[in-house]
Amino acid sequence: MRLFLLFLSFLIISGTVCAQNSIIHGSVSSGGKPIPFANIRLVNISISTSADTVGQYNLDKLQAGKYTVLASAMGFSQLTR
Repeated sequence: MRLFLLFLSFLIISGTVCAQNSIIHGSVSSGGKPIPFANIRLVNISISTSADTVGQYNLDKLQAGKYTVLASAMGFSQLTR
C-alpha cells in the first residue's frame, strides 16, 4: 500500500512539473475607462472568456505559443492584437 501511494504521489507531482501552461491576461478599456464584460477570444481557437466588472480578463492553461486576441463589446469596435 505504501509503495502504491508513493507511486501515485510521483505521478501527480511529475504531471504538475511537466505541464507547461501559459497565461494571457490584460484589461479592456476605452478612453481610460474600463469596459466591463467585454468578450475576449483567441482567434482560430475555441477558447474565450469575458472581462470582469473592471475590464480585466485571464485566459489560462494555454500551451506556450503566439496567439491573436480579439476583444469585442456591444457599442464598441472590435480590436485584434
